[in-house]
Parts: sequence; C-alpha cells; structure tokens
Amino acid sequence: DPTKTPTSDPTKTPTSDPTKTPTSSPTSNPTNVPTNMPTVFALTSGLKLLAPVGSAVDSYGWSVATYGDTIIVGAPHDEDFGTFSGSAHVFVRSGDEWTHQVKLLAPDALNFGVSVAIYGDTIVVETYGVDNGNYSGSAHIFVV
Repeated sequence: DPTKTPTSDPTKTPTSDPTKTPTSSPTSNPTNVPTNMPTVFALTSGLKLLAPVGSAVDSYGWSVATYGDTIIVGAPHDEDFGTFSGSAHVFVRSGDEWTHQVKLLAPDALNFGVSVAIYGDTIVVETYGVDNGNYSGSAHIFVV
C-alpha cells in the first residue's frame, strides 16, 4: 500500500558491504583469475586413411566408427555393384601402422556404409534403399 511508510529508512546503506574489503592476510589468487583453466592441446593429424581403390564420388569417410585398434570407414556412394551400392573399409592397427584389412560389400544394397558401428568383433553396416520397399533399409552384421 503506497500510503504506508516503510519499516526501514531507504536512505541508509546496506548493513553488509557487497564488495570485498582489503585485508592484511595474503591470498593465493589476488587477481581473481580462475586457477582451474582447461588445458588446450593443439593436435595435428599425422595419419590419413585412404581407400586403396576408389573415386572422388564414393563419399569415403561419410561414416566412421572405432573400437580398440579397428576403424571402419563407410563409403555409401561406392559403385562396385552399381550406382551408390556402397562399401565399408576395415583398418586394423599394429603398432604405429594402420593396415587395410577388407572392403565390405553388399551386392543387394543401396548406400551400404551410410552408417557404420563396431563393438568387439562385431561390425554393423547400415544401408538404406530398396531392401524391403521404398528406402526401407537394413543392417548388415559382420563378425570378424
């Protein structure tokens, strides 16, 4: 109610000062700069995995999955079995060397390699196309 008088005097200063008062005791961080800054690493790639055979339109690298010392690289527009039939490449590391082990193909697929996954010794390669109707897709499972 605007006709009532306030219970405290609005001209008085607050009872506690919101700013820090200097003290004679030393501080471990006198500049208020955070001491737990994140560590930033500048990483450069020393390795480039290339398909042993392929063309610019294969979309090699469209999908990638890693598990331990194995990398799967999808190339859904590879044309070994027709336009956009697709493929997936398996690389295995031994020491500092990555070796191409196998090129996975599915002769009845379209866009094979659009998505890849690996866990343990099981590789899953997704395809979408005409497997069971218009763009129904499927998952191909390989045990290595």
